[in-house]
Amino acid sequence: MGAIRKGNCFHLARKAAQRYLQGIFAGEWRIPFLFTANVGNLVNRAGDPKTYFSAAEQDSWAKVDGNGIISGIPPADASDTTIHVQVENGGVAVKFQVRIPVRKRLEPLVNKLRVLSFNLWVGGQPVNNYHEKQIRFLAQENIDIVGLQETTGGHGIRLARALGWHSWQGRDVSIITRYPIAEVLETPVRSGAVRISLDGSDIVFWNCHLGYDPYGPYDFCFSHMSFSEVMRREAQSGRTPQITAIMESMKGSIANADNVPLFFTGDFNAPSHLDWIDATRDQHCGTGYTEWPTSKYPADAGLVDAYRAVHPDPVSEPGNTWSPIYLVNEGRKEPMDRIDFVYHKSRKLTVESSKPLVVGKPTPQPDHADNEWPSDHKSVLAVYSIAP
Repeated sequence: MGAIRKGNCFHLARKAAQRYLQGIFAGEWRIPFLFTANVGNLVNRAGDPKTYFSAAEQDSWAKVDGNGIISGIPPADASDTTIHVQVENGGVAVKFQVRIPVRKRLEPLVNKLRVLSFNLWVGGQPVNNYHEKQIRFLAQENIDIVGLQETTGGHGIRLARALGWHSWQGRDVSIITRYPIAEVLETPVRSGAVRISLDGSDIVFWNCHLGYDPYGPYDFCFSHMSFSEVMRREAQSGRTPQITAIMESMKGSIANADNVPLFFTGDFNAPSHLDWIDATRDQHCGTGYTEWPTSKYPADAGLVDAYRAVHPDPVSEPGNTWSPIYLVNEGRKEPMDRIDFVYHKSRKLTVESSKPLVVGKPTPQPDHADNEWPSDHKSVLAVYSIAP
């Protein structure tokens, strides 16, 4: 299956269905190969025999069957194609556009990647209608590959199925991708890695969720511990041995990254040494430069922090991901930090942009249940261009 970029999800049972359907982007395709994409699982009642898909265009090379499968072979003179799909169920109909960019025979299909790190917050379950909100977010942001954390119970599989994507599901972390997974790699605990096939080339994609307790910023800001004691507790949390094992296991991929680009996403549950510097002392309860092992070890191995690559000043652009909803901690101000990351390594990769993402203005907990944003973290997006 090819690159399938789907726009917005929809819900046939709601009067507001139209607002979810601003368009579906169904990924680049090359003349003259068979194109296939599945939009059938975007509906909330996927597989319902009463749900029927159709398209208005009768003369397009791309056809839609009743189950939402789009397929066809673009002819030699084909250009970017838009089809108008209608979904019907129980007397309710929703129409939306599907756009398929068509590439000439020798043109590259994949020259950009939109990579996301996203902690789902126990799958999203603390927020009402979390599945619908997660799908809408991923579709609207036109994401290509996601490193997911807190997906115990198969939440990565759930999201990939709805999007028509590929997935690898671990005990806690998972990886979902619109591009095929060619190989699952062996990894240490709290991590996972796959080799993903793009258009005639591969990338290696790692994802992790490191230990969360004890938490370094609390040790500094609430308990006023010394640097040596905080570092001892970093090891106690599991984070230091976990990142050590991950970087050791990643050595082969790092050495070959100029040939096979390497990505590393995750919730590291610790800040970055690039953020905790003397100039940001006022942002971190008076603590200056701190070499957090979870960021220092990847940097020492040559990995690049995508956000800091394009936003080098932590004073003006902290990029915090923790937390959009936990603002107060037992009457004290919650320490705000950047603990979710996208790293990379390869001469073929250039970061075009990177930013933390959140939808709307989440209401702080404990009144979070109806937030449009279904997590207690912000996600992190990095957009890359890929050279041949």
